[in-house]
Amino acid sequence: MTATIETSRELIGASTDDLADALAQRIELLDSQHLFDAYAAATARYWRRRAAAFEAARPARDGFHGRSAPAEVNARWERLTATARACRNRALYAEMYGPTESELALFVSVAAAIVAAA
Repeated sequence: MTATIETSRELIGASTDDLADALAQRIELLDSQHLFDAYAAATARYWRRRAAAFEAARPARDGFHGRSAPAEVNARWERLTATARACRNRALYAEMYGPTESELALFVSVAAAIVAAA
């Protein structure tokens, strides 16, 4: 069993195997942190794209709406605006806190499958 090296002071006098293990642990930690950061950023980008799509789908206030009543057009505009706002809020949440527990569990299972396949 190899020792875990926690601080720089413990590097002095450590065996080559312990140094190699410590380096591997730190690389693994960095790789997982980079994956997590990339996933969180991708999630935020996804939600911003969804918000933009909902905003683009809103009816033009001064456009032709066929037989739709103005109240129906306004209600659709409000629903799509509220949905876009919710997507932007979800993007902000992803940027601040990262993925939710269920998203993280999915991410971990996919990452494990990729590692197992490699």
